[in-house]
Amino acid sequence: IDAYRWAERRKNKMIEIRTMCSTSINPVNVRAFCQRDPLKPQYRSVIFIHDFPIECSTALKLFDIPEKNLSCISYFPAENEVLLLPGTLFEVKNVYEEDDTYRIELINVQVPFDDI
Repeated sequence: IDAYRWAERRKNKMIEIRTMCSTSINPVNVRAFCQRDPLKPQYRSVIFIHDFPIECSTALKLFDIPEKNLSCISYFPAENEVLLLPGTLFEVKNVYEEDDTYRIELINVQVPFDDI
C-alpha cells in the first residue's frame, strides 16, 4: 500500500505490473474474492480499479467479445476475466480505504512503440 501511496503523491510516477494479474470487469466478481478471513483478522483486502482510456495490448480479455467474433477462453466464463501481462503501466489516481478494504484506482499509461 505504501508504494501506491508514494506514487499517488507524485506526478508522472508509474507502477509497473511485474507478474500476470487476473482481474474482472464485474465488481461483484471482484468483491467475491475479498471476503475477510476470520482466522487472519490482521489482513485486509485490496481492490484495484483499473481504468483503460484506450485499448491496451497487455490487458487480455478472456471473455466473449461478440463485436470481434471472439469466444471466451477462460475456464470460468462467468468471471468476465481480464489478464494483465507483465509490463503493463499505470499511474496511481487514488488510494483509499472503504468498508475495511483498500481501494486503489489506476489509470493505464500507454507506451508508444518507438519508446521501447
